[in-house]
Parts: sequence; structure tokens; C-alpha cells
Amino acid sequence: MAPSDAVKPAEGARPARPDEARTPGSGPEDAPAPLVRALCDDLATVLSTPVDPADLHPRHDGAAPPLLGLVGVAAAGPRQVACRLLAEWVRAGTAERGEQPELWGPSAVDIAGLRLGGERLLPGLTLTPLPSGLAPREAVERLLPTVAELLGAMRQVALVDRTRAATVPGWSARLRLLAEYDALGPAAAATGDPGAWVVSAHHLAASAFVPEAAEGSVWAQLMAAVRTHAVRALAELGEAKEGEGELDRRGSADFAALVDMERSVTLDGYPARSGNVLQVVRLPRERAGRMEKALVLLAPRSGG
Repeated sequence: MAPSDAVKPAEGARPARPDEARTPGSGPEDAPAPLVRALCDDLATVLSTPVDPADLHPRHDGAAPPLLGLVGVAAAGPRQVACRLLAEWVRAGTAERGEQPELWGPSAVDIAGLRLGGERLLPGLTLTPLPSGLAPREAVERLLPTVAELLGAMRQVALVDRTRAATVPGWSARLRLLAEYDALGPAAAATGDPGAWVVSAHHLAASAFVPEAAEGSVWAQLMAAVRTHAVRALAELGEAKEGEGELDRRGSADFAALVDMERSVTLDGYPARSGNVLQVVRLPRERAGRMEKALVLLAPRSGG
């Protein structure tokens, strides 16, 4: 198991919904400019990507600041160092720890929120691992707000809509997820066809693909966790198809039987022209002897 990124959060931290507006008020522009620049430079060094003062700002619609997206797509090593950097600013007395949302996640992650001289410097985020023994449908439901929170912090994502994938800002994809999640409703209310709720909930999360997400990143872990729990939920209902693990292997024996290639989407412009499956967008489901095939997002083929 990878080492935890978590540093003990402030006592009494209040859980927050991802669609709840973050605390209004002053931001990094009100903090001393040399310290803001120093923080951005240090984070850029750790994450190996440019970080600007604007990346510390949440959006006015409540979307998280882009810095959380940069941390969310980073590999485990850089992510852990970035989290430690923020924690050390607090330990050294350079900044105070601020309030931050606490959401469920596949593993413990603590991105410390910072305040400087009573002014907010950076909103943070705490992810708490899901309780063991949680029902799979409930696990999927608890992870969707975390997907929305991180999605809003991404600069750009590939959003799969029907038979095409379009590049959109993360905040736009977040708003779409929240609107469709409101329309879907809670899992407990889906008594007539709980399997349809599971497939739709997974689809809400998996319709967004983040090419920059490194293996082992928080985003990659989150996508894997949503899919794993969704498959388990379908299995409990007797609607999971044996061989679902073959969905990631285009040349496997079960791939053609499980995947609807006519409705699946190719991500044009993706640099690795391998033709491989990039993400399972919609899970297969077997119900009443009828197979509802999966949809996948594919890399383009070389020469295609």
C-alpha cells in the first residue's frame, strides 16, 4: 500500500458538498505578493508544471482552484511532496491552516488549506477513505461528489457525449455532472431498477477523461474505485457479465461480445496512437437475458 498523503486535519473540520459555494472573501491577491509567488514557485518545482497565483483561486461558481486539479493528476511521489510542502508552511508558522471540504476518497489525502494574516491564501481538500464493508451502491454514491470536486479543478477534460468526445473546461464538466446527478437522484430512491442507477452513476463519472492524470494519481484511483464498486453493485444484483475485466483489452476474446464498438468513441488528437482502451465510459449490464453492451473511449489507431 502506498504511503498516505494525509496530514492530520484541523479539529472539527466540517464536511462540505462539492456544489456548496466555497467561503467567499479575500484570496491570494490580498496576501503578501512575495509569499504568494514563493508558494507558486515551490509548487511548480515539486509538480514540474507552471503554477500561477490565479491557480490558487476557487471559481465564483464554487469550483475548486486549479491547483487542486494539478495535485489530483500528479503521480504519487510529487503529490505527496506537494501535500507535505503545504503542511510544512503551517508547521513553520508561515501560514495558518484554513477550513477545507472533507469528502470521501479511495485513499487518505490531505491538501492543506492555507490562511495568511487572516486572509485565505489557498482552499484545501481532505479525502477520507471509504469505510470498510460499505455497500457498493453507497460507495459509488459517496464518491461522486469527490469526482465533481476534482473535476471542477481540472483545466481541461475530454467529455464524452454520445458518439463524440469534446475538450471542455473542468468547471463546465463539473456543472454538467452536478445537474445530471440531481436528475438521477439518490441510490435509495432507485427501487424499480437499481442496476440502471448504478450504470448511470458510473457513466456520470467516467464520461470525463483526464489525459494528464498519471498512473497512481488521485484522479486515476478515483476512476478505478468508482468502476470497481459499480461492478460489485451490479454483481450483487446478478447483472454483471463474467469477463468484465476484459473490457480494457481490445484484442481479448470477450471484448467484442461486451463492447458496442459502433457507439464507442475515439479521442482524436490523443498522442499515443495505439488504439487501446483509455477508459470504460459505460459498463455492460446483463438483465433478463439481454446484454446491454459497454461503451469505451479509445485512443486513435496509427495511420487512422
